[in-house]
Amino acid sequence: MPDLQPATPPKPPAAAEELPPMAPGRAFVVKMLGSCFGLGFLPFAPGTWGSLAAFGAWVAMLKLCGPGARPGFVDMLTLALTVTLSFITLGLGGPAERAARAKDPRWFVLDELAGAFLALYGLAGYNPWWAAGAFLFFRLLDATKFGAIGWADRKFSGGVGILMDDLFAGAAANLTVRGAVWLLVR
Repeated sequence: MPDLQPATPPKPPAAAEELPPMAPGRAFVVKMLGSCFGLGFLPFAPGTWGSLAAFGAWVAMLKLCGPGARPGFVDMLTLALTVTLSFITLGLGGPAERAARAKDPRWFVLDELAGAFLALYGLAGYNPWWAAGAFLFFRLLDATKFGAIGWADRKFSGGVGILMDDLFAGAAANLTVRGAVWLLVR
């Protein structure tokens, strides 16, 4: 005869502050990688510092490829960095929350780099002012957590929760700038 006892629901995952502390050496490595080697620990708006690193790297890629370079190559590198940083964030997000004993620690900025690179994806062939606009709009959306960006920030936890709001903000900034270019420049 089958067991008629009601199944006990699975326990929800423990919040970061409820987990046991992480070993100091491991916490140091997680903090150095997650903060982009200390950028996230700079005072005042660490996410902006992380995003600026992505914008600076994107501009450097444009300059290093030279004026005759095809924009598609820079866009390929931008997409590769977006995907790579996203996977690293997914892997380090949970340990970062455990090391900080808090949800989405302020010093964790790899997600901002991924979001900023996504905001800049496909814009290498555009006027640089459009790319600067995409970057600034990304920062505005990421800081205000408007609409679906705020929903993603509240809905998910761990690496997914840390990453999703930045990818939503990056995609929204990118699509908005592309739409503005299509409307105003075509």
